[in-house]
This record gives sequence, structure tokens and C-alpha cells, in this order.
Amino acid sequence: MGSPDVWYDGPAGPYSIRVLVRPPKVVPGLADIMVRVRGGAQSVRVAPARWDTGAEGTPPPDSAQPVRGDPELYHAQLWLMARGAYRIVVTIDGVHGPGTTIVPVMATAEQRFAVPYGLSGLLISATVFLFFGLITLVGAAVRESVLAPGDEPGEGRKRGARVAMLVAVPVAVLLLFGGWMWWNAVDNAHRELLDRPWDAMATATGSSAGSRLLTLEITDTIWTRRHSEPLARRFPQNALLPDHGKLMHMFLVREGDLAGFAHVHPVTRDSVRFTVALPSLPAGNYHVFADLVHESGATHTIVARATLADSSSATGISPVADLPAADPDDAAWTGPAVGTMTSPTTTLASGATMRWSIPQRIRVEQETDLTVEVVDAQGAPVPLETYMGMPAHAMIQKDDGSVFVHLHPMGTISMAAQQALRVARDKATTMSHGASAADSRVTFPYAFPKPGRYRVWIQVQQNGRVMTGAHDLTVIASE
Repeated sequence: MGSPDVWYDGPAGPYSIRVLVRPPKVVPGLADIMVRVRGGAQSVRVAPARWDTGAEGTPPPDSAQPVRGDPELYHAQLWLMARGAYRIVVTIDGVHGPGTTIVPVMATAEQRFAVPYGLSGLLISATVFLFFGLITLVGAAVRESVLAPGDEPGEGRKRGARVAMLVAVPVAVLLLFGGWMWWNAVDNAHRELLDRPWDAMATATGSSAGSRLLTLEITDTIWTRRHSEPLARRFPQNALLPDHGKLMHMFLVREGDLAGFAHVHPVTRDSVRFTVALPSLPAGNYHVFADLVHESGATHTIVARATLADSSSATGISPVADLPAADPDDAAWTGPAVGTMTSPTTTLASGATMRWSIPQRIRVEQETDLTVEVVDAQGAPVPLETYMGMPAHAMIQKDDGSVFVHLHPMGTISMAAQQALRVARDKATTMSHGASAADSRVTFPYAFPKPGRYRVWIQVQQNGRVMTGAHDLTVIASE
């Protein structure tokens, strides 16, 4: 939420690449694509294809151009012509032969641009000129079109021209009215399809004195009526896919101080109501973010708010019975208020230390490596296990809640979306599912979209135990 850029960091055949895609804010629109190839590239090509097209539906690729002053960086722009899930096919040719990968991208319209007053005046003037020009042409055609050269029109032809012009006026008015109605219909359809948060309601029962249950209900008609014929055409393939083995990834962050955080995985029977047994969290108001992946490869984040009661204010609230079984990958964290965790090290629940390697000065839209290393009490590296298919997971939130992102070492893309968008006949396509977990050091690529204070949570797993470290940083405006 609030972070539209798409990041991919992983292999493309024998090459290690990093891809940044900035989707357009209107559709059709141009997507900006930056590709960094770490050595050996001779050419980089990119091509877009919608989720519902096969290999034969992929247009010819465009050549990315080298960026002056950076021998590893290439830039391209691609037109995304319709809303929905796309795959950006990146092909590298170089000293190690060809290599290809897929980067999932969502094309959604976020804005409606108003017509400037100057352009409006010009268009109205042109319309008036063309209107009277059309009437004049009709009159001239009836009056003079069949006359021999040099002949003058008689009174009958002049009368017929006046009648034709009178008839042409309402016809032209009807044409203008039809064009105006068409324009409004297109504008209304665009307004309806503008990307917006879906309506949802999160309800917590129970209190800190006992077990808690959180229920997230998607109430938006876009989802609840998804099987009706008109909506099925607008939102095809709207069943859900598991990502990292989970149908939904839900995150709770306490509002204001960001002092409570949880990463949990609800279950559902109808894909409308999702329930989860909450781990221990301090009472308060919480932002709720829930990530979903559709069968088409489209991704969506549901945003809601929930209030968790404590034991002193929970009069009449009993511990919840018949809770769903807790997911072993669920984890929670409690700490101090945002802005206080600026130390370069964090002590994890196991006693190990998470060392943070983050630039001291981070600017908006600056490509940044967020790197952590886990070491033991003697400073020796601690090998990490995979946590839901990844060496680590990172979550980033701005203190006012306007930005939230779920990040992996391979970027912001969803593994399930990448798999759904894969074309089976594209044999050369490399499908990356993250780095191996034999290392103690993990890096996340990102660029912060707004200035302000942020908190970063990074989750790793050791000996089957999920551990969370947190760090605060400040992002400054671009110069």
C-alpha cells in the first residue's frame, strides 16, 4: 500500500539481475523499467504480455538502452494497454549466453486527469467551427454539387439547400449529443475501474486476558459479487492462489507508535471471511493489511482497522472458544515506540544478534539495499533456515500508515504470481524462489516512496523458531 514500484532481484538464466518496474498511473500508459545486470551483459530486451496471453501473444521485445555512467544499468519504457496482471519478460544476451525471467506487474489506473481549461476552450472552439462547417457543406452540396461549371443555382436549388441545412442541424446536434454521451460513458467506466481500497471489516473478539480471534470480512461488492456475469467479465479468474503456501498473509501493526506487530495466516471457508487466532499483542488500535493473490497472477492488499481490547476494558468479553489451529509460521513482536530503535544491532528472542547494514542517509526513490546479518554471542555467523520458502521476510511501514510493503530478498513480487504468469512453452524462463538459506546475511532491495519515519521488521527462522528484529530509519526528500 502506497508503494507501487515492483522490485525483482534474482537470476535470469546465468545472470544475476535486479529489475525495477514503475507501473503507469493511467492505463494505457508507459511503464518505466530499469534493469541492472551484474556483469557480462551485451544486450537487454524487455516485452510485456497480459496474463491471459500465451507465448504467441507476447509482442516483439524492445531493446533496453544502457544508462550513461553506469555500465550495469539499462532503461526501457513499455506500453501497458489494458488493466490487469502482466508479465514483463526480461531477456539478457551476453558472454554466458541467453537468460530470461518473468517479473509480475499489475497495471491499474490510479488517476483521472482533468482536461486543462486552455485545451477545453480549444476543443469547444473547434467543435463550433466544425459544426457550422458541416451545415455549410451540406447546403453547398445540395445547391451547387451537380451544376455545370459556370452555372448559377436557381431559386429551387437555393430553397432545397436551405431545407437541407435545416434538416442537417438536428442531425448534427444528435451526433454531438451521441459523442457527448459516449464520452461520459467512457469517463464513468474509467472512474469505476480506478484502483481503490476494497471495503473490508476486521473484528477482534476476546482480550489480552485470554485467547483472541480476528475475523476479516471482505464486504466490497467487487469481491462478494465476483461470480455475477458483469463482474466475472471485469475480474476474470478471481479464485485465490496460495503464496508461500498460505492463502492470505495478514499483518497487524499498532497505530501511532508501531509498538505491536504480527504476521499471521488466516483460514477461510468461503474466501469472504478469514479467521485467525492472534498471538499475544498489546491492546490498542491496529492497522490490518492482508495480501491476496488471484489465479490470474493479480495481487491485492486489503486494508482495514481493528481494536484489540485489554483485560481491564474487556468487561463481558470472554476468551474465545473453538479457535482455529495456530499456524506454526505465525509470529508477533512487541517493542518500543517508533523512532527509538536506531541501534545498528537488535537482540533476537534466541539470544542471537541481528546486525543492520543500512545507509545513514536515505533519500526518496533512492535504490537502497537493506541488509541484515545474524550472528551468535561470539560474533560467528548463524546459518538461517528458509521461512516459508524465503531466507527472510521484511515488512516496512511509514509511521502514519500511508506506506506498507511486504518485501523479500527477491523483491516485492509474489512467488505465486510469478508462477501463475509463467508460460509453459517458455522453456528458457528462469523461475526464482529466493536464495538458499545457508547464509546468515540477507539483503532486500527497495526504494522508499515518501519522506518520513519508517519502521522495518525482518523475520528469520532458526531451529524452527521464527524471530523478528526491528529497526527505525528516516527518509529525506530528494534534492
